[in-house]
Amino acid sequence: TTAYATGSLRWVLFDLLQSASDPQWQHYLLGDESGLRRYQLAQHLAQRLAQFRVYRPDWLQDWSAGRSVVAGDDGIGALWRSARARIGQPLRAEIWPALRKALRQAPAMTEPLHVFGLTHLPPQDWQVLVTVAETRPVVLYVPDPCREFWGGLRSPRTEWQSRLQNAMQTGSVAEPEEPGHPLLASWGRIGQHFLCQLENSDLQVDERHWQDIDPPTEPVTTLQCVQESIRRHQPDLLRRTLRRPSESAPPDDPEVQAWQSAMSDASLRVHACHTRLRELEVLRDALLDARAADPELVPADIVVMAPDIRAYAALFPAVFGEAGRSQGPLPWQFADVSPQARHPAWQAISQWLDLARSRCHASELLDWWSLPPVRRCADLNEADIDTCRALLEQARVVWGLDAEAKQRAGAPAKAVHSHAWGLDRALAAYVLGDAQESDLPSVALSDSGGVVPLQGIDPSLATILGQWDSLLCALRDWQAFVEALHPLAEWVDRLLRVVDEHLMADPADVDDARAFDALRASISDMLSEAQSVGCEPLLGLDAVIELFEERVQAATAAQRFLRGGMTVCGMVPQRAVPFRVIAVLGLDEGAFPRAVVASHLDLMADHPRLGDRDVRSDDRWLFLQTLMSARDRLHLSYLGQGVRDGKPRNPAEPLADLLDVLDREAGLAPTEGHGPWWVAHPLQPFDARYYDAADPRLFSYRPPLALPTASPPTTPFYRAEQSSLAVTKDARTVLRMDALLSYFRRPAETLLGERLSLHALQSDALPRLEPMQDRLSGLDSVARALFLHWARDPAADLPAHVPPELRLAGRLPLGRAGEAAWQRERFAIEVLRDIARTHPLFADGLPEPRFTSLDFDAAPWHLQGSIGPLYRCADTDWLLILVMPKVKQTGAVLSIERSARSAHFGQRIPVFLQWLLRQLQEPLQPVRVCLLQAEQDDGWTARLDAFNQAWVSAWQRQDAARIASLRQELLSRLHDLLQRYVDAQHGRRWYFPRTSWQAVTKPESKWLTHWQGQGGELHSDGGYAALWSRDVELADDPTAMQALIDLAEDLMQCLWIDHDAVPDAEPEVSR
Repeated sequence: TTAYATGSLRWVLFDLLQSASDPQWQHYLLGDESGLRRYQLAQHLAQRLAQFRVYRPDWLQDWSAGRSVVAGDDGIGALWRSARARIGQPLRAEIWPALRKALRQAPAMTEPLHVFGLTHLPPQDWQVLVTVAETRPVVLYVPDPCREFWGGLRSPRTEWQSRLQNAMQTGSVAEPEEPGHPLLASWGRIGQHFLCQLENSDLQVDERHWQDIDPPTEPVTTLQCVQESIRRHQPDLLRRTLRRPSESAPPDDPEVQAWQSAMSDASLRVHACHTRLRELEVLRDALLDARAADPELVPADIVVMAPDIRAYAALFPAVFGEAGRSQGPLPWQFADVSPQARHPAWQAISQWLDLARSRCHASELLDWWSLPPVRRCADLNEADIDTCRALLEQARVVWGLDAEAKQRAGAPAKAVHSHAWGLDRALAAYVLGDAQESDLPSVALSDSGGVVPLQGIDPSLATILGQWDSLLCALRDWQAFVEALHPLAEWVDRLLRVVDEHLMADPADVDDARAFDALRASISDMLSEAQSVGCEPLLGLDAVIELFEERVQAATAAQRFLRGGMTVCGMVPQRAVPFRVIAVLGLDEGAFPRAVVASHLDLMADHPRLGDRDVRSDDRWLFLQTLMSARDRLHLSYLGQGVRDGKPRNPAEPLADLLDVLDREAGLAPTEGHGPWWVAHPLQPFDARYYDAADPRLFSYRPPLALPTASPPTTPFYRAEQSSLAVTKDARTVLRMDALLSYFRRPAETLLGERLSLHALQSDALPRLEPMQDRLSGLDSVARALFLHWARDPAADLPAHVPPELRLAGRLPLGRAGEAAWQRERFAIEVLRDIARTHPLFADGLPEPRFTSLDFDAAPWHLQGSIGPLYRCADTDWLLILVMPKVKQTGAVLSIERSARSAHFGQRIPVFLQWLLRQLQEPLQPVRVCLLQAEQDDGWTARLDAFNQAWVSAWQRQDAARIASLRQELLSRLHDLLQRYVDAQHGRRWYFPRTSWQAVTKPESKWLTHWQGQGGELHSDGGYAALWSRDVELADDPTAMQALIDLAEDLMQCLWIDHDAVPDAEPEVSR
């Protein structure tokens, strides 16, 4: 009855275990405050007792009568007696005598009872069929892989154990018996037992299929050879058909021709791949090849299986398109992955359960908002989610709902970097209006002491701020609720309220509504099973999470098998249906056969009987059935190569057995590798081996991935709109100023982003840790912002200790680390202040920055954009290069690191470019460069000032010859830099700003460390330089090193402009 089903019985056992007196249960449940262990134990016991109901009904009857059956069954026997008494309903074994009597008294019938697909029956079920056969014919249709009797076949391991035992007893080694088929012996235990059961029964007729009676045709393909060798029980058939020829055999030898044809034989192939994605890509090419070779093959003739199909669920749409679509050559449907269980609404409930005990990192709440049902209910769109990300990042939210939540997690009760603190900062800005963070305003609050308002909070963010506050309130209530045990009915009510209050289905999507209905029904079913046996269990959060995940699994399993198109399903019993093409993925070591966790409660394993089932034997039998069910092709794949190291990985045990038999019968030694049926695939789908036709087993149906090997491409492989280069009406190439400056600052990142749209190396993940170091990262601009703040007000003093505004803004760590970080920043500011006090740009305070538009013709290019920031001081435009010094600490002494005090190419060239263009702009304006750095002035800015003075003076004197020569010099250097940028668009250039600068200013032994040493440029920009340079070690590549030095010397020569070295030219038309 249903009361003894696993789902109901576990709740009865859950209640009984609370008061169980057996020491083994008490010891296991010691310290189980959440009820998780009790739930897991009850679930495990219910599964074991469900097995006993089918295979050991006599044990249950003995336990009910108080009799012990086997050693160690006292605890489970007593628990069963209590459960049996609580339920009070009869067992199947107890009603069997009445059922048998009723079946025997039934009137005789001539119409037979047809039973299909049997490969196993428990003893009691078999007796039912035997009893029915007393009054009517019973016809069994039994799939048998072998037409010969193989009931007495023993596995190779059992055979060797028997021979060894006989040798130890007799002192002599017996001759081996006639060997049977090793694959039948290894995989066929379950079928073997059932066939023996049939042989021992009172069978009246034993009919073989006509294909087993008629003379078999000779096999042609590898798959046919394997299948026919099993069907005939002739393993030597493989040896005769697949034998590798000798090296001295002539080319026209039949064995040589057969071996060569095996290379192109796709009927049976084992594919070793690096990743699951590569398995699917290889499968797609193989299926397309099968359809190309046979136009009559339709998707419905194909099945794709895997021991764990859920591992491929997210990847399948990326390779084969969305499930259920009829377009394309390979339409497909999931059979064992419920669309409802994969719906975001189900994911939302799982995430909500996880948030109950989570630290609530900023990324976790962002993930919650990103779910479509949550976003729809909160009235947010995808752009709002990007705004939420930016808001969390700007507010410097890291983790924790508030100070109290952080204290519960074991951290100090400080609200800084919590969600409540970040929300307060945003609300303060919303109420008070926008403010510049450099002004560092602060707002005192009664509960958190004070905050610094954010920037850019306008009224349009009211909805987001309201949803943020609403979510924090809901999570506070939820986290408080889960701290205690509650009746399952209250948990179910809470989860249903989450569905109603925080999720919303798409009203225009019928499937969406079905998924919500299925979700509500599954949550309600969590309670119905317990109520069916009169239980009201008290549960904690952990048990509820496991219970909900079980409901997800149940929704996944309840799917139709054949739904049209190509079927994608799990590799489970009763799925070995004949298909023309069968593909099995994920045959990795340990994944198949399924692992069984050993348990002292598994009494059946300790006391086996003939006909018992076990998971691993079931899976081996399933693999044999799968192999025999394939009509044309059998595609097997596994993760056979390490994705990081390329080292070989072992296949699943049945697949290893198959490869071992094939290789051994082909005459291959273990050290010689595998035969042509095994294919090792490259890591990438665009590998040249897929396109050179050298190996017929490696091919691709994705020609756009082919890379040219002999001739260069006729057009760039990137799209024009992805490049910063465009064309004007007069056929001049337009250069965007922002892209130009970005290239000289960060060449590798800019080029990879423009040419390949590669931005994956940029981490957009929100931080998961608060700042704790006693120094700030180079990306944080505290010192720079404070210096510019001081520069506008030179009379302002720097606080001796951490300013409250910095602490309240979350810019510095708490405690001593924050104080130490502040002292470093303060020291760097003081160093630059001392230098700036003597500079004319800062004499009366730094002017406000401004930008000028740029639309400049520099044939054959046209520049567009803006120049700036410019600082106007005494009728002169200044460009500022601010190099914040790095501070080191030796004991209590702070000093400047000498290794990184000077501006490099990435800081100088962008300013020099703007200096050149500002000189050439109208109206004429003096332009100077202020290089503010701790390093002693190297005279570069003096050169620029001297040139500017000569340029202005020439215009004032109306010296046409001098103007022409100086203008030509400016244009020449501008063209030089523009040409280098354009060249970089079409090929790799050895320009890396920091390393290139050091290469022309430092000895080789020192500048190489700026490339590949610790913190070197090769690995310090997120990996862009390493990717662009192909991870070249310059010390080991003289050609690359010389290319870098040559380019650096050219750039240095371009930067160091000298007006005295410019000869006068012929006068030009006046500007």
